[in-house]
Amino acid sequence: MVNRLDSTIKKNMHNLCREHGFVSRGQVFFRLHGDAVLQAISFRYEHTFSHYALNIGLMSLFSEMDDVLLSSQSTLPRYSICCLDNCPTAVSVVRNNGLVSFKVRSPEEQLLLLSKYGFEWLDGVATQLELLNAIDYLDRVSYKSKIWNNRLKLAPFLAVGDYNSADRVIASILDQQLGPQSFSTPPWTEEDFLYYSTIFPNKNTKLLCLHELIANKKDNAIKAYLDKEYHLNTDRLHFLEQ
Repeated sequence: MVNRLDSTIKKNMHNLCREHGFVSRGQVFFRLHGDAVLQAISFRYEHTFSHYALNIGLMSLFSEMDDVLLSSQSTLPRYSICCLDNCPTAVSVVRNNGLVSFKVRSPEEQLLLLSKYGFEWLDGVATQLELLNAIDYLDRVSYKSKIWNNRLKLAPFLAVGDYNSADRVIASILDQQLGPQSFSTPPWTEEDFLYYSTIFPNKNTKLLCLHELIANKKDNAIKAYLDKEYHLNTDRLHFLEQ
């Protein structure tokens, strides 16, 4: 049985987020900040060690998104607030005299991190480049490496004109889907993309079309694609006007 999050914690979370311009959908809080940066915060129950994790999430409004990402069940908040204290999760390993134990930060301790450091850190993520750097930081704390097969990185790379990195994101997503059929480690060459489209002619056509725009340096078409997603997404964010 899942223990409910204490009502006092919920109230404190709600007050803190509202003070900093976040609007709630259920237990998820959203804010549009700076240059088309969407930010989200929520508590999520984790069955491992039976605890509540306070998570944050970031995405570009130029990214493709579905309604689920903006719902009360949003998976956008995926990084622990403890990343800002250089810890990947709220659970840490404690070693003492050869004995190993686990310490779980309480919801109160995690809220304190959000209050002391989190909002100021989020305030500093206001441009597409800052968004990319912030996600890169969270990846390195959470996974000890830079993650390339993340669709949410594609649009901001395109928005800042870093087409090589955008192409690597596309290749990494395609390569991950191949699994044991992987034939080339990203980044891919043009020959790799051609080979993929040949053996899978009707698969991932949207990603391959974006690659074609990148390969042919179709700046205007890329801008049109980003603008289209931006306008679609702003229509979905009407609830932020509360």
